[in-house]
Amino acid sequence: MKYKILIDTREKFPYSFFRHNSEIVKLYISYYTIEGMEDILCIERKSSVSEFAGWITQKRCKKQIEKMQEYEFKYLVLEFTLEDVFKYPVGSGIPKKAWSKLRVKSKFLASELLRLSSLGIEICYCSDRTNAENRVLNIIDNAYKTWKTG
Repeated sequence: MKYKILIDTREKFPYSFFRHNSEIVKLYISYYTIEGMEDILCIERKSSVSEFAGWITQKRCKKQIEKMQEYEFKYLVLEFTLEDVFKYPVGSGIPKKAWSKLRVKSKFLASELLRLSSLGIEICYCSDRTNAENRVLNIIDNAYKTWKTG
């Protein structure tokens, strides 16, 4: 293979990049990158709106986003749609009786996605895991080609 995909050790359910050379290593900013491009390509992944809501409200998230801005290629790959964000918490698995106690609302999440986009982080709405995995491979291929020819 022309490149090695690096997968962060914290990734609980990593994508299985069949027919691609990959390795699980400690990454500091994202879940996926390419060997040799660790300082210019970062791909963060969120599997659900609830996971995104938890991440975006953490202190370490602010530092992570600041660091992501230094990267040439920076992506947030979401295994859900923008419509799912606006429906939140519907479909989230959070019991309906707990909805009134949620601190994070759908409008806040949508505004945070807009803010991330304005910071140059490409937001990829992929609707499900399979589409997200394919999108990550596409991102990796395109970033590698751009890097090699640039």
